[in-house]
Amino acid sequence: MSGRADKDYPSISDEPGRYIDRLKSDAEFRQDVGAASGAGYMWGHFTQIEAYFKPEREDQYRAETESTLRTGGNEMDVKWMEWLDIHDVRVNIESMVNSAGPGQYYLLWRPKDIAVACHAVNIEARSQGFEPPLKFTIDMEHTASFGVDPEQEMELMIENEERLASNPDLDIDEDAPLKSILETYHLTRPGFEVRQGHMHGEIRRGEKMVYRYLYRLVENGFCRGDDTCTIAFEIAGNYSEDIYNARVIMDLIELNVRPEELRADRVDASGDYDTREEALMARFFNMDKTSVAREFAAIEANAFNPLKELLEFEDFDNTQLGNTSLDNNVRPQQFT
Repeated sequence: MSGRADKDYPSISDEPGRYIDRLKSDAEFRQDVGAASGAGYMWGHFTQIEAYFKPEREDQYRAETESTLRTGGNEMDVKWMEWLDIHDVRVNIESMVNSAGPGQYYLLWRPKDIAVACHAVNIEARSQGFEPPLKFTIDMEHTASFGVDPEQEMELMIENEERLASNPDLDIDEDAPLKSILETYHLTRPGFEVRQGHMHGEIRRGEKMVYRYLYRLVENGFCRGDDTCTIAFEIAGNYSEDIYNARVIMDLIELNVRPEELRADRVDASGDYDTREEALMARFFNMDKTSVAREFAAIEANAFNPLKELLEFEDFDNTQLGNTSLDNNVRPQQFT
């Protein structure tokens, strides 16, 4: 299901020689095969493998009485999807770069492929009479860590979900393809990964990239279903600033302001706003009345600072028009 619709991929059973040759020569093909293999492993983990769940109380380790998710029944050998259904637990799958080296590019990490793997597990769960256990958490910074354009990967996921909507076995709304599969979005500007962790990017005022990301997800069904969805704020350096900007972004999306309509030239810098939309855009671009007044005050106070010590002139007591100077008995040589 995750293959590219416009690609003619050889079958390993029908054309083993061509398959191996293509695998050696085509990086894109290797990427899709790696994703399919990872999806198969993930599907088997949740639907085929029986695990041993032993009740344990957390107060055996801490002075508490609440049980952990490992408790809640007698000892049992069951498949993961059955155990999740018994305890009404759902799992969000997220991609994250690791330190495995260049080969990680051929693992299961692309948003479109993770979504398909979740669909496959959910199909099997439904066929066994269980509630679908998996949804998908998209995090643009982890996607960006693979050296790709995260926005392009997001669009590929949307296109793939739209294509899969015609499959009757999949619970996909053609008009809102992400509604049933995307549970959580980590709202942050893609930062960068390091071996010991990763850095979040700031949500800066006036930067439309994060706005486009969230708008496109909502437009295609995220947070538009009956279930609760989650937007996680991944804070960078300035907690209050990031939260402020995130709230402004969500308020603008609630008003259905399309990314191409979000422009600074639509804001009246005088602070005389006609609509709530314009007032929010002023905040988004840091052009609200208070901010503009503060900027102009700083400009007026420091306008000549760059010229300090570059100009030489004598101090003078007054500056007057010629006639006024004559009336005041000031000689023309003293006119300034």
